Amino acid sequence: LRNGELDGVLVWKLDRLTRQQRDLSRVMEACAATRAFVASVLEQIDTREAHGQFVAELLVAQARMESANSSTRQRRKAVEQREKGQPPSSGIRCFGYTKRYTAVVPEEAALVREAVDGLFAGRSLNGICRDWEGRGVQTTLGNGWRTQFFKKFITSSTISAQREYEGKLMPGVWPALISPEETV
Repeated sequence: LRNGELDGVLVWKLDRLTRQQRDLSRVMEACAATRAFVASVLEQIDTREAHGQFVAELLVAQARMESANSSTRQRRKAVEQREKGQPPSSGIRCFGYTKRYTAVVPEEAALVREAVDGLFAGRSLNGICRDWEGRGVQTTLGNGWRTQFFKKFITSSTISAQREYEGKLMPGVWPALISPEETV
């Protein structure tokens, strides 16, 4: 836009271009310098007209507000889930559990048990990761286990069916792979 190589920008919906007023301002300044424009398919906005510029600014402000409202709702829901002892809901299946933590995956749970026992017996995190790599054990995303990720997983309160909330551990409602006393 700044170099005058484009006559305009066509977007499906304005919030796909930006949700920040400062970013819209930069685009509009670049457009003004070269007489380019921004047009939206769904909102029927064309910034060549003052009315289109005004509506674009309103829609960006509205999108920013909706994004903030959505974040507030998501944070509130996460707090509610923690307070009720519900499992994390990252969308990624946790090793040892079925998706949504409804059941234990026996083969994976046995590996977790073996790893915890090994750690208490003096094995290293790196040694367990190398062993699992040699045996073809992969994460739920199909990757090999790396020491840093394995440490985060094996020390997580999740595998002992607990949720951390405001620095306190609370019992969860899903099955534990290890007892809370065995948490590494």
